[in-house]
Amino acid sequence: MTDAVAAPAPPEGASAVRVPAGASRRRANWRRALLVCVLVGVVHGLVWTVINPPMQGPDEFTHVAQVDAMARFLGADRYDGTARPSELGLFIGGVPFSAEGYPSWSPDQDRLVRDQLAQARWWGPGPSYGVANPPLYYLIAALPVRVFSGLDLIDRLWIMRLANLFIFAATIAFCFLFVRELLPRHPWAWTVGGLVVALHPLTAFMAGSVSVDNLLFAASAALFFAVARAFRRGLTVRRGAGIGLALLVGLLTKGTMFGFIPAVALAVAVFAVRAWRAGARRHVLGAPAAALALALPFWVWLQINTQVLGRASGGTTTGGYSVPPDRLEYLRHVASYTWQVFLPPIGPMRDQYQDFFATNPPFPAFPQYPLWETWLQGFVGRFGWHQFEFPVWVNVPAALIFLALGALAARALWRATGHLRRRRAELLTYVLMAAGVFMLVTVAGYGWRTSRGGLSFEQARYLLPLIPLYSAVVAAAVVGLRRHTGLALSAVLLVLATGHALGAFVLTLERYYV
Repeated sequence: MTDAVAAPAPPEGASAVRVPAGASRRRANWRRALLVCVLVGVVHGLVWTVINPPMQGPDEFTHVAQVDAMARFLGADRYDGTARPSELGLFIGGVPFSAEGYPSWSPDQDRLVRDQLAQARWWGPGPSYGVANPPLYYLIAALPVRVFSGLDLIDRLWIMRLANLFIFAATIAFCFLFVRELLPRHPWAWTVGGLVVALHPLTAFMAGSVSVDNLLFAASAALFFAVARAFRRGLTVRRGAGIGLALLVGLLTKGTMFGFIPAVALAVAVFAVRAWRAGARRHVLGAPAAALALALPFWVWLQINTQVLGRASGGTTTGGYSVPPDRLEYLRHVASYTWQVFLPPIGPMRDQYQDFFATNPPFPAFPQYPLWETWLQGFVGRFGWHQFEFPVWVNVPAALIFLALGALAARALWRATGHLRRRRAELLTYVLMAAGVFMLVTVAGYGWRTSRGGLSFEQARYLLPLIPLYSAVVAAAVVGLRRHTGLALSAVLLVLATGHALGAFVLTLERYYV
């Protein structure tokens, strides 16, 4: 696959090049392919908004509460002190979420819940624990809710879910464009990369639930695309601002985005040094443009958060978890926890948390083989409140397919060694971006477990900000083969992906409706 990774495009400002006669046709073709990927994903997510019962997405009730609170704020509504029950409390009591039981499909119970909701008020006046998150996702979801504020909670929830589909469409589009930047000479692989994201059940399930994670996924996909475009075409002021804005959107959504900052900062520094050495001084301005697009608006938000709203900055920057005074001991425990998140425990790891817990082993929910039990099976599909998943006879073949795709992608990279040598800084950036997210998730998970007596934290959805890398690996796997073989494998993969999505629907229907 000597042409799997194209050389960088000529820098902007070079002499004009005659546009090929078929360029406009090719441009129209890739845009149609992008539209197909987006439409497939939107339909997939739309089905999830319907078949996934209300409040059955992870932490959905707290995100719904925050969206409603934001919608009230936008309308300047104020709690009048009337002693009426909240809609959310009544709903959870009438239709328990999946961690506690099965929803009731009794018509009489449905009428009772609807009648109670008609006499209730919006969530409040107290906040939910989702208040620790920054406000951007809640603001976006609250706009349509404000328009349909006369509806009851169940109908407003569906409006919130529908708003997610636009965000999911953006995630798919940026994954498609990311693969396009990585593999510019293989247009058909762009469609494969976009469709495997559009058809991925866990990602679409999240899109069909009210969760800040959806906007985080879109922001991270936009960041991957912006970084790839800058590597291939140079860091202009506009592209630098795009990188900064993608980071900003993520940071105003969820603290997971902090995991990307070290790698992206290193990449921007590389861009600036390259531009300086090449004499392209105007491209040097791309680095400060990225910094300003991120830092200035985020600083303004921090001031509003602390000075106007009176909230601690920790909810915005650390998820509310603070590092203990004994830093060395803390790092030792985090290192051990990080190992056990991905690999089986060795040596004294099982016993080293006795200062924290009276149980032995201290983290009883830790799986013995986390790469298989937590991450791979979770990525294949674990739904509801982390309650139900595909059976082993599905997970084992899925694992073999993922391993085969990884091997084919590695083979393609090996055969493109000459091109990779020129793009090693770019590949290193993606590796560091993934490592940053891994580390941030493990630090947050350690804080969660130690502050909540060992309750389980690890879920595959926390790694979905890296979904663009999944689309890139699949695309690289198929372009590393001969064209006809790659096209045939792409068709097989898309059929399997469609069956995967349909299987997730069947699982959900069995869980809630049978």
